[in-house]
Amino acid sequence: MQDKRNELRLLWKELQEAKQKEQHTETQLADITRKLDTALLARQEAEEKLQQLQTEFERLAPEYYAPSRQELIHLLVQEIEGLNDKQGQLKQWADIQSVYQQKLKMVTEMEDRLSHLQLEEEDVNKTLMVALDALDDYNQRLQYADKIYDQQRQIANYEKDREILQEGEPCPLCFSTHHPFRAHVIKPMVDEARAVRDKAQQQYNQALARQQSLLRRQNELYNETKRLRA
Repeated sequence: MQDKRNELRLLWKELQEAKQKEQHTETQLADITRKLDTALLARQEAEEKLQQLQTEFERLAPEYYAPSRQELIHLLVQEIEGLNDKQGQLKQWADIQSVYQQKLKMVTEMEDRLSHLQLEEEDVNKTLMVALDALDDYNQRLQYADKIYDQQRQIANYEKDREILQEGEPCPLCFSTHHPFRAHVIKPMVDEARAVRDKAQQQYNQALARQQSLLRRQNELYNETKRLRA
């Protein structure tokens, strides 16, 4: 009987420790959520700005627009050399210079966008590392909660078997005819253990969804950065 009581006390202590760990992890998860929300808002604002830049770029781009900065510079140099031989085309030269400055400004803005994406990618990577640690912690807590729940169910099953024992009649498990623990009532905590297990499962699922969301965003940032560098 004393062993059973000690076992219950130990289980109760472990449940309390699990709750404390749960509160600590929830605080970490809330911090991750705030960081992710900030990153998502920054992403939305950056995408809107990029769309505006692309629209303005398409409006200003002449027919002789070059797809890369180097090609644009090469094209402008060729046209400048031709215009130097034609004094009557000085106005066109000035116009080309203006377009070049506009294109150069747009290229600078796109480089700024690339720098912003790189900073966001670094932040997402850091947040992802924290999320992975949190996911591992939730997984360990879920395994522990499953173990406690199984133990409590086994205790409950043994209680049912104990109730049908009769003094002097053999136990179907150990065949003993003496049942010293039959008169002692041990209340299993199956419902409490199940509640802890269910909550641990829910938290693990949420942490897994968060981690997968961060992985998707990480892949999006990588692809967008790769496209801008092309």
